[in-house]
Amino acid sequence: MKTTFITAALCLGLAASASADTTLDLLETVADTSTVQVAYTFGTSTDNIIISASTIAAWLDGQSDGLYWTFVNGSTSADNPVSPTLSSGESGYTLSFWNRKNYNGSVVGIATTIEDTSSLTSLDFSYTESVNEAGTIYLVYQTGGTWTMESTGFTVGNEATISIDLSETSLSSSTVYAVVVTTTGGGSKETGTISLTAASGAVPEPATATLGLLALGALALRRRRA
Repeated sequence: MKTTFITAALCLGLAASASADTTLDLLETVADTSTVQVAYTFGTSTDNIIISASTIAAWLDGQSDGLYWTFVNGSTSADNPVSPTLSSGESGYTLSFWNRKNYNGSVVGIATTIEDTSSLTSLDFSYTESVNEAGTIYLVYQTGGTWTMESTGFTVGNEATISIDLSETSLSSSTVYAVVVTTTGGGSKETGTISLTAASGAVPEPATATLGLLALGALALRRRRA
């Protein structure tokens, strides 16, 4: 009976120690902050726009965590700013900005840093446009010293998602870039819900780790008395 009890306690302790992934909110430190225009020429028109991992990384290289914007043609004009805002609320985050077709489209980027990348299992980026136009979202991250990009298009009312599996690889840079690009419409306000998260393999909590150690101790004591 004692052996059965100890074995059960050991199994319970080890199972409790193997806790599930935790979700990291990568927008928390960026939301409700001021925005900055960083000019970069992704192309001179919607016909020759070049969005790649290297161009996005070059655009935001050296920038601190925050919300950034520019035009597709790299104009530095302040007459028609994109003026993005990333606001937090009870239901999540809302991204709003002006789409400037006269400047061949708008580019909004989020730079964010992950403190500990060693235990990450995935990166997840989603965007749902609720008002006005369609476009493309991009997620840029670094593995093996090389910038990599995933992208998908979005239309009004439909959620666009990007999910990166990191279970068999790891990030070689703690910086991640999430970008929203529109090239249609004219002087219209874009509004959508946005989410950027990472899943991290959780370290056992003190309580569960202690339970596991107690179970091991009980088993060792039982063996000594046998």
